[in-house]
Amino acid sequence: MTRNVRLIIIFAVIIIGGGFAFYLGIKYQGENTNQNTNTEATTYVDSTDVVYTNDQYNYRVTFPEGWAKQDDQGEYVSWLGPVAQEQEVVSELLQGMKIEIWTTDMVGVTLQDAVDAELEVYSEDEILNRSNITVDGKDAIKVKTNLLGYTIATYILDNDVLYKFIGYVGDEQENAKYVAQYSSLLSNFEFIE
Repeated sequence: MTRNVRLIIIFAVIIIGGGFAFYLGIKYQGENTNQNTNTEATTYVDSTDVVYTNDQYNYRVTFPEGWAKQDDQGEYVSWLGPVAQEQEVVSELLQGMKIEIWTTDMVGVTLQDAVDAELEVYSEDEILNRSNITVDGKDAIKVKTNLLGYTIATYILDNDVLYKFIGYVGDEQENAKYVAQYSSLLSNFEFIE
């Protein structure tokens, strides 16, 4: 190779590398700006667990290693399990598990009425199970449905706020595995003062 060709290649590598580093710097800065304006916090308890705290709606939940926050809008947050993160084609029906936590102000409504209203969109055969449980000492209703995928939703009404802790499972063959994982995650949901 001639000296000029080598110099051109070296300059091209430097320019491409610098452009990539500049892009990553802007992307990182944009992500930090979005995180700093949010009132919610994600902290790491140890090397394996991630604790998500929502100060606006006074709750926290611990996710195991490998889970990642997908979206956070205050009244709505979603998390993806490791298998769902690896899915190449983005769709609503992810393989693995996706957790969504919704909060809605509900004044003058009972838990039973709120859940009945939520379930009006389902036919009888789409509701697989409905049971009364407790979550962090609060009365709750857990509902399993099958409409375009297997879903487990737990509804909790506390201080005129309806909390919906929803787990979506894309792979019906692994329902038992994900039901156990959902129960484990739900057991880590707690209200804070």
